[in-house]
Amino acid sequence: MKRKTIKVSRYIDILNKLEKQVFITPHAIKQARKRNIFPNMIFATMCGGRIKNYGKNYLKINKRYKQGIVTCVCEKVNENIIIKTVTWRKL
Repeated sequence: MKRKTIKVSRYIDILNKLEKQVFITPHAIKQARKRNIFPNMIFATMCGGRIKNYGKNYLKINKRYKQGIVTCVCEKVNENIIIKTVTWRKL
């Protein structure tokens, strides 16, 4: 049985255009594992999701999938983005 692979090359150009470094906290990794959210889904959400400002320094980035909506809650610190937590909401 073949394993599905994700083509990361198309997302690298998008991240280079942002010119920001993205970090993920251990809490976000733990929550993603608990909710069965895969790293490629987090990466795709960060690159192609809808961005909403949440307060002064926070962002919520949402992306819709067949199973539901993945939300990344991020904090803007200087020129960096830190993913604080990842949530999953069913449609």
